Amino acid sequence: MPVIENAGDILDPFAGDEIRRLFAEPEDSSQYNEAELDTKTYPAFRYFFHKATAMIESGKEMVDFIADYLENIREKRVFPDVKPGYLRNLIPDCAPQEAEPWAKIFDDVENFIVPGLTHWQSPHMHGYFSALNSPASILGDMLSGGFNCLGFTWAASPACTELETVVMNWLGKMLNLPKEFLHTNNEATSLGGGVIQTTMSEATFVTILAARKEATRKLQNKFPSLEESEINSRLVAYCSDQAHSSVEKASLMSLVKLRLVESDENLSMRGDQLMETINKDKEKGYILLWKKRRLCHLSNSDWLNPMKI
Repeated sequence: MPVIENAGDILDPFAGDEIRRLFAEPEDSSQYNEAELDTKTYPAFRYFFHKATAMIESGKEMVDFIADYLENIREKRVFPDVKPGYLRNLIPDCAPQEAEPWAKIFDDVENFIVPGLTHWQSPHMHGYFSALNSPASILGDMLSGGFNCLGFTWAASPACTELETVVMNWLGKMLNLPKEFLHTNNEATSLGGGVIQTTMSEATFVTILAARKEATRKLQNKFPSLEESEINSRLVAYCSDQAHSSVEKASLMSLVKLRLVESDENLSMRGDQLMETINKDKEKGYILLWKKRRLCHLSNSDWLNPMKI
């Protein structure tokens, strides 16, 4: 096993002079076999042991800090009393050349960052989205960050991929979705199942891309002479004029035309208005691709009337 030299130059908030010295003056490990290399005989192992110990101590401080922040958040002003550019005058304009102690970084967070925060978790916060996390989700983030799995395929992390599959099925069942929307035990024939996306905007973008891909495949199978670019130029997506701005952004990025359907006095998109818009586009030779429905704007009686959806 090679001796790591000069690793103390790494910008690590847990690295101190003692750690740098261990790497600058590595011990001769040639007399030890790999099984004997432990925290007492090999500098690199001592470094990472020290790093883990320091992380435990700092992690406890962080948990205490978060718990105290959430406990007293209702006492804080929701929107900070700062002006644009306030932070530039408080922190260096270049990255540090040397690592700083975690305590110093923590002080900077309290003195420079927290005063400029908009407190989204505050019960007095009524803009955008409220209460985006919980103590359980915070602990879940810690565990996820520790595992640091990239679940882009089953082989990349089996447990990660399979847990996502199961939990998305839970959500689908809670929403009483048809079985076609769920993962099944026969993965070879299952066309359903959800995938967790990073944000709502990303999820909207992915759905349009998936719809565009499927529409292109079907039309090329039916009309093999059609080019993908020709098909794409005729695809149209529809949404309410009250829909989130992420829908318009997704249509721009996917190069799909978007029709904003006028909403009624209750800010809801109605079936007759939507069909009128679709029929006009069909007369022009456009192809229906995607509809965005804002179910959160439907009243209880609307659920009983499909024409209103």
